[in-house]
Amino acid sequence: AIESCVFSTTPTNGMFQLTTTFVLAVAAIFSHRSRAMRLRLLDQDVAERFGAACLDGSRPAYWIDPATNGASKSKWIIYLQGGAYCATPEMCRVRSTTRLGSSNVLPNDVHPGGILDSLSANNPTFSSFNRILISYCDGFFFLGNRSSPYVMADGKHLHFRGQANLDATLYSLMNLRTPYGLSDATEVLIGGGSAGGISTVFHADYIKKKWLKHVPKVFGVSISGFFLSIPRLTGSNVSIDSIASATQLHNATLKNNCTMMLGKSREANCFNVPESYSFLTIPFFVINSAYDHYALMDWATGSQLGSRSSCLDPRLQFKNCNESQVYDLNLWYDTFVHELTARSTFSRKGNGAFIESCLEHVAAENSGPFNNYRINETSINEALTAWWNSDGNNPAEMHTYKPCRLVPGIDPVQCMNSCFTSPQPSSNSSQKPYMGLSMGTFIIMGCIIVVSIVLIFMATWKLLFVRRRKDTRKSSHVPWETSAVRHRRLEDEEYSEHPFHHGSHTELASM
Repeated sequence: AIESCVFSTTPTNGMFQLTTTFVLAVAAIFSHRSRAMRLRLLDQDVAERFGAACLDGSRPAYWIDPATNGASKSKWIIYLQGGAYCATPEMCRVRSTTRLGSSNVLPNDVHPGGILDSLSANNPTFSSFNRILISYCDGFFFLGNRSSPYVMADGKHLHFRGQANLDATLYSLMNLRTPYGLSDATEVLIGGGSAGGISTVFHADYIKKKWLKHVPKVFGVSISGFFLSIPRLTGSNVSIDSIASATQLHNATLKNNCTMMLGKSREANCFNVPESYSFLTIPFFVINSAYDHYALMDWATGSQLGSRSSCLDPRLQFKNCNESQVYDLNLWYDTFVHELTARSTFSRKGNGAFIESCLEHVAAENSGPFNNYRINETSINEALTAWWNSDGNNPAEMHTYKPCRLVPGIDPVQCMNSCFTSPQPSSNSSQKPYMGLSMGTFIIMGCIIVVSIVLIFMATWKLLFVRRRKDTRKSSHVPWETSAVRHRRLEDEEYSEHPFHHGSHTELASM
């Protein structure tokens, strides 16, 4: 099309082709634009019925994008948003003014990547599902159960209603009419990233038993949510104490198998992710780094590993770590791998895991790492899809991909080559394509626009030049020509210049 635009000698036709090419190019690009997930607030009556509220008292919300075809109308992915937690009234007060504590400041549209990507090229298995992203605005893993608001000294009210928020949202999804109704679901994947991954471990069985009894297939997946409750490298118990403080502040209540099995006296142990993981019953898949950036930064606080050196810069993948730091990193690795693999859940049939060695956090929420991080030539996407397509009874070994340990004294220290194939997002970053377009697509679109403008300029110049030639010929005067003869001569000249007529007599005569 561009060739015909450049070589056409008819200005009008050239302009038409240029315009058509430009429109088709832009249309082609936007046909590959990701579909937005749209914000929906819970109905006021539903929020009041369950006592659901964000930290600031606003109504909880979720983002939704319905299934794109009839074959997927009964398939759902319900994803719990992440974003750390708040353990003190002061922390929660600050949080209540942000997107993690108030629905008043939530964006109307979001374009997630990875497992929630709407583009089939990036996410062929789940892109056509009913996609739900539940807003995380309670501050403690959807566990808060304080019956009345916490009143601060200045009269500010904080609402700790995480469990009610989760129940009210699922109730709303169950009662939505076609094409949204969760009550008609046949397959549901419950998932979450970071704090949302922790929430998935805590709530997956509860959601199945309470809300999805009718659904034949309910699986769970946690992304970067397998956090350890262990002392920091310096020996400090700050992280463990912080969870205990938050549990009390939010009056957190767990309703999973762990609490039923351990009883009231040992219930506190269930706020340890590996402990609750041990009691999961639905088929479950863990996606995590054995060197999770967020977890390592917390664990290494106050140590030489956690100093301002660039050792833990995820963009460098341990490039600047010295041997002592690599030793500490492998100490973490050994503890993490043991805590995960020692649990019977890890090897139980129907389960699986993709544990890589990249220095990252929630990278699988970005479509690049989701498709490019590989263990034994298998990507996260491919591993998750193979597990999802199983009947839930396969041996765990069939769907388990294990990490490698860093090797000190070797360049690069990073033992997993695919960690370098995708941009490394920071631990608090998220994929935010401009206008729903990937950066690569946006660059291509920009190039097409620039080329189109240049071609349009050339065609416009040509149009003006040809008209000027015609005007010059028409203004020239041959004394002995009558007006009729001059008109016939100009018609003949214009006829001979039209590209369609060059050689056309010979071609027609030979037909």
